Amino acid sequence: MLTRPCWINIDLDRYIKNINIVKEGITEGTILMDVLKDNAYGCGSVPLAKIAWDEGITNFAVSNVPEALELREALPEPEILVLGYNTLDMLKIGVQKNIAFSIWNLETAEKLEKLGKGYEKTVKIHFILDTGLSRLGFLPTEKSLEHMKSISQMKHIKIQGIFSHFARTETEDDEFSMGQLEEFTNFVESMKKRNIPTGIVHISDSAAIVKFRNADLDLVRCGALLIGSMTGKHIVKDDKNFNTKSILSLYSRIARVEEFPAGRSVSYDITYVSDHPIKVVTIPVGYGDGIPSQLSGNMEVLISGKRCKQIGAVNMDMLMVDASGVSCKEGDEVVLLGVQGDNEITLDDWSAWGGKSSTFFLSMLRDRIPHFYLKDGRVIKL
Repeated sequence: MLTRPCWINIDLDRYIKNINIVKEGITEGTILMDVLKDNAYGCGSVPLAKIAWDEGITNFAVSNVPEALELREALPEPEILVLGYNTLDMLKIGVQKNIAFSIWNLETAEKLEKLGKGYEKTVKIHFILDTGLSRLGFLPTEKSLEHMKSISQMKHIKIQGIFSHFARTETEDDEFSMGQLEEFTNFVESMKKRNIPTGIVHISDSAAIVKFRNADLDLVRCGALLIGSMTGKHIVKDDKNFNTKSILSLYSRIARVEEFPAGRSVSYDITYVSDHPIKVVTIPVGYGDGIPSQLSGNMEVLISGKRCKQIGAVNMDMLMVDASGVSCKEGDEVVLLGVQGDNEITLDDWSAWGGKSSTFFLSMLRDRIPHFYLKDGRVIKL
C-alpha cells in the first residue's frame, strides 16, 4: 500500500543481472562478497541479501552488529563480516550469532578470545591492514606481525581473512593505489613466512573491481557496483565486463501547479526570483526524505517525459520546479531518479549536481519513503 506521495522501486531482475555481470567479470575462483552497509545504501539489505543468497552469494559485509543481526535473522547460514568498530556489548551479541569481526589491535582479539571461551564458540575474524586510508587497521610493521602471531595462537579465534582498502580509486592517477596493493601483498607474504594464517586475502572494492584486474586476489567486496551506483564514471568507466545498471528508481506526484508572472520568488529566503512568467510545480518530497540541500537549484526532475529544473531551496517535505511549457496537472507522476519517456535522471546526474558520490546520495534516502521490490514487473514481498 502506498502511504506517501513518493516511493522507491527496486528492480530485482536488474539486481540479479548485475550480480551475474560481476561474477562473470571477476577472476575465476575469486569469491564475490556482497557489501550491504547502511541498509544496502538505502536499497534494503534483507531483500537484496535474500536474492543474492539465491544467486549463490554466501559472503556478506555490513557496517555494524545491528545490521549483521538483521541479516542473520533473515539468513541463518551465510558468512557475515562486520567491517566497523564494535563495543563490548556488540561483540558479545555478535559472537553468539556467529558474526565475523574486523580486527585491528590485540586488545579486541583478547576480548573476543575471552568471549569465545565463555560462550564455547570459535570467533571468526578478519585482520584489517592500514595501507594508506588511515581509518582502521594494523600498520604494516613488525609489531603488528608479532600481535597477529599472538592472535593466531588463541584457541577460540579463527583467522578467516585479512584485508585492506584502497584510498584513491576514482582518479586517473593510480600510483598510490598500486603502492597500496604492493604493500598489502608484501605484508601478506611476511605473514606466511611467520606461519601466521592469512585466510581469505582481499582488498578490492567496486571501483577496484572495474579498474584493477590484478587485485581480485581471493575475494572482492562489492556494494555499489551490484546496485548500479558507481561514481566517478569519467574515471571508473563501465566497460563491457562491468556494465551494471542502477536498480533504484525514485518517484513522486505533483501536489500543485500554479502560473506566476515574472518576478515571483520561490521557496525560503528568496534565493530564487523568476525572470520570466513561470509555471511552478510543487512536489511533496524534500530533505526530510533524503534529498540533500546540495541539490537545491541544481537538480532536475522528469515531468511528462521532460526535464524540469528545481528552483529555490529544497524544503523538508517539498520542492518546487519550473515546469514552464510542460503540460501537467495535480497527481501526475514525477521521476526524480529513473526513466520517463525518452529521458532519464541518473545517480551520476545527482553526483554532478551535488558534488558528492552517488553512494552518498543513495545513503541519504530515508526509510520513510515506501520501498517496493519488483520482479518480472510485479511487486513482491521478501
